[in-house]
Amino acid sequence: MTDSTHHSETSPAPEIEDVDEAVVTFHPQIWHDNRALTSDDTETYAVPIEAALDDDGELLEDNTGESDRLADHENAPERVQNWKGPHYVTIDGVR
Repeated sequence: MTDSTHHSETSPAPEIEDVDEAVVTFHPQIWHDNRALTSDDTETYAVPIEAALDDDGELLEDNTGESDRLADHENAPERVQNWKGPHYVTIDGVR
């Protein structure tokens, strides 16, 4: 049987409708020999689920310009918000 449930373009996908937050991890990087190397000194924090969704209501893809902007979110630790070097952000889960 097919799912005939209609979801608006702005409503989250069904598997994330009952969650409030996305848990994200900031991965700082440093330049070494003209390459960005990822540090083990990561920061994990939560953002409202709406901040971690794209226009289709899907979770943002990791390590993209869209997910990397979560480093500027008000819930990000001060060190993350002030990081001037290369970095990437991953979405580790929802709760």
